[in-house]
Amino acid sequence: MKKKYVVIGVIVLVLIISIIYFIYDSNKRTSKDSTINTTTKATTISKNTEYIDYSIKNTSYYDSGYKNRGYYTTKEDGNYIVTIAMGSRSTGGYSIEVIKVQNEDGHVAIYVKETSPGIGDVVTQAFTYPIAQVSFKNDPGDLIIKNLNNDSVYESLNN
Repeated sequence: MKKKYVVIGVIVLVLIISIIYFIYDSNKRTSKDSTINTTTKATTISKNTEYIDYSIKNTSYYDSGYKNRGYYTTKEDGNYIVTIAMGSRSTGGYSIEVIKVQNEDGHVAIYVKETSPGIGDVVTQAFTYPIAQVSFKNDPGDLIIKNLNNDSVYESLNN
C-alpha cells in the first residue's frame, strides 16, 4: 500500500516539474519572439526647409498595451515615437509595415501596409498586437497615417 502512494507521489511530482518547466520555457520563447519581423532604416525628409530624421521599426508584440487600432505619439529619450497599432488579433501571422514617410501638404504622412495570414497558414495560437514604430529626432508636427491596403486613415489614440 505504501509503495502505491510513493509511486503516485513520484508521478505527481514529475508532472508538476514538467508543467513548471513548460511554463518557464514558454515565457522565455514569448519574450524572444516579442520582436519578430524587425527591420530598421533611417532616412531624412525635408519639412519646410527643416530636416526630420527618422527611423522605422516593424514588429509584432505580445503586449496587450496595443489592443486598439490607431496610433500613439510619445516622447522617449528626446525622440518622438509614433506607434501604429493594428489592434488585437486572435492569432499570429498578422503584421504591419511602414512603407514610406514623406512630407505632404504641410504634414508628415506615414504609409503602412497590413498583412494577414493566408487560408491554411500555420500560425501561432495566441493573441498578438502587431505594431510599427517610427522614431523622429524632432517633433513631426501634424501626422496622417494611411493604410495602403484600403486607403483608410488611422485615428490618434492619445488622450
